[in-house]
Amino acid sequence: MELLFKQRTSDSKNTEKSIIAYFNGKNKPQISTKIKVKPSNFLNQKVVKIYDKHKINALLDRMRLLFKEEQLEHKRKGLPIDKAVLIRVVNEAMGITEVKEGEIKLYTEYLPIYLKRLDKMKSQNGEIGLTKQTKKTYKSNIKCYNRYEKWRVEEGYSPMSLQYGAIEDMEAYQDYLEDVKEYSADTINKRIGMVIGVSRHAKKRKHKVSEEITEYEVPSKQPRKREDIVFLNKEEVELITTPREDLPDYLLNTQRIVTLQIATGQRISDTMNYTASTFTESEGEITARIRQQKTNREISVPIVGERAVEVVKTGLFRAISHQKYNEYIKELSKRSGIDKIIKSKMVVDKRLKEVETEKYNLITSHTFRRTALSLCFLAGIPEYHILNISGHSRVNMLYRYLGRDEGGEQRTKELREIMLKALK
Repeated sequence: MELLFKQRTSDSKNTEKSIIAYFNGKNKPQISTKIKVKPSNFLNQKVVKIYDKHKINALLDRMRLLFKEEQLEHKRKGLPIDKAVLIRVVNEAMGITEVKEGEIKLYTEYLPIYLKRLDKMKSQNGEIGLTKQTKKTYKSNIKCYNRYEKWRVEEGYSPMSLQYGAIEDMEAYQDYLEDVKEYSADTINKRIGMVIGVSRHAKKRKHKVSEEITEYEVPSKQPRKREDIVFLNKEEVELITTPREDLPDYLLNTQRIVTLQIATGQRISDTMNYTASTFTESEGEITARIRQQKTNREISVPIVGERAVEVVKTGLFRAISHQKYNEYIKELSKRSGIDKIIKSKMVVDKRLKEVETEKYNLITSHTFRRTALSLCFLAGIPEYHILNISGHSRVNMLYRYLGRDEGGEQRTKELREIMLKALK
């Protein structure tokens, strides 16, 4: 029994085809090597007349050698040669080696296994399977760490060991995020937290994991100051939602999206999914029933503003990409006269920087969501209603999102002002 190679027969000799590896055993199992050459360049088990012929033939010879080694090992153990052997031989020769869970040594080796488990993990609600948004966040954090490992190796350091990882390894990643990437404190918190979370997941699956990784203290999450968070006041909401004849069609459409986002207080990813069936009318009252992508919860929000009601009754809007939306709302805000010079923080060259600029430059899709929730808060709407709209699971998360202090001093001051007005 020996390892052989072939190509599927074809009338065309000018189309590249995969070289197939097989052996003349029971059922003649075969798999593709993913190596493609024209039939005219494959002759007598070898590749000929092309520039890479020596490289490809060396790979085929390595497959033959590995197959013979597998044959001897299986003969010694009294095991049959099957397709699994063929797959292992081809993958090893091509440098595609699948790490078995029991053999994991490096942190990065566990990441592919962790990603495969995302669909089987429990959400915060106890349901099996994470939301698309959560999985997207996990994958983004893992990509960031893989880029760090590449940078780390280029700097002359070895990859972080899952079993023997030290505090210094975690601190080095934190320094990279702070000094090289210049990420904000919140982003650093998420990136470090992901490494800890993945390591704890590996530990639960009985892998040997360093406690210096699993018990690493996540840097304290610093809530953004209220002055760094951009809101619109009632006058600015009036300006940006007032229909104007001089606006081009794409900005009129953007204005309709803005109106509904402020009316419902939802993320733009949920807002863009609104359809006619999202809204129901009963006895003249319109209600939006929304399935939030991030929390996978269904919520109900009454539509009370006249302009929002008008948008619902006149065909909603044309959905656009999030990138276009964030671009158009700045132009819409500028045309609407939201141009006061303010100090805040904005993303410049993918980094959060302190700037002094016109307010319209700082407006993003989150501005309208925060505006809606903040106006509800200032209107004295009970917190549990606002939590239902926002999708936050705890009050302190809502306060952090709105830039309000959790200690209660600001809330006490606002309550005092409300009570003084009410008692006048």
